[in-house]
Amino acid sequence: MNALFLSPLTLALSRAGRGDALTTPYGRRHAGFTLIEMVLVIVILSIAGLAILNQFSNMSRSYFSNERLQTSTQLAQECAEQVLAIRRLQSYAAAVASGCPALPPSYAAAGYTRSVSFTPAACVTLPCTVDVVVNHSAASPNEQARVVFMLGDY
Repeated sequence: MNALFLSPLTLALSRAGRGDALTTPYGRRHAGFTLIEMVLVIVILSIAGLAILNQFSNMSRSYFSNERLQTSTQLAQECAEQVLAIRRLQSYAAAVASGCPALPPSYAAAGYTRSVSFTPAACVTLPCTVDVVVNHSAASPNEQARVVFMLGDY
């Protein structure tokens, strides 16, 4: 059959069967997305992006908190080892008198503080308990490193 003798309805049906662009009831071609569909996609992607960015900010806050806690723990362990070494090499009195060396200036400037307490306070001949606490100025009160050990005669 010649295309000149076919009706418009027959041509539309034959084109639709070949996979051409869909036609609306008014004969316009429909290919692509509407403006409303594009706006909805942008809104959905924006909401998902905000959720992901929120998780990144929480993760970075947690990272810095863990870093402060790890540094505080290392400084507390350093002090405990120093007290034990002085006790081994000298005496109880020397360990109590010396306590811990001062923090290096870089840690003190970064906001770390270290305190040492001996129980009983006059730890000359008795075994005593040593409590080393390291805090950071930016940390919350429950974020502190604490090392407690017994200083005895062995």
